[in-house]
Amino acid sequence: MFRISALYETVVGDEEFDVSFYTIGGGYEFVDGAWIDVNYGQIDFGDEFEKVDRIQAAISFEMGDRLRLDNQFEQDTTDDSLMGSGSYF
Repeated sequence: MFRISALYETVVGDEEFDVSFYTIGGGYEFVDGAWIDVNYGQIDFGDEFEKVDRIQAAISFEMGDRLRLDNQFEQDTTDDSLMGSGSYF
């Protein structure tokens, strides 16, 4: 099974600072209830700053009707750091 995801968000600040970003990606269910997702996006901090590329890979496990565990790893091209986060919902 496959899935496709897309997101666009704008954070409106004062007149000097608005942030927007988008991401698009897809996922593949490699075994029952286990997914691998890959997303690409950009963060735009406005005219005075460079756009930041965002690459994300996630492995998620779905159990039962409404429980899902996500392990996400993100890399921003600005500093080559690797972050991990987990979400329960």
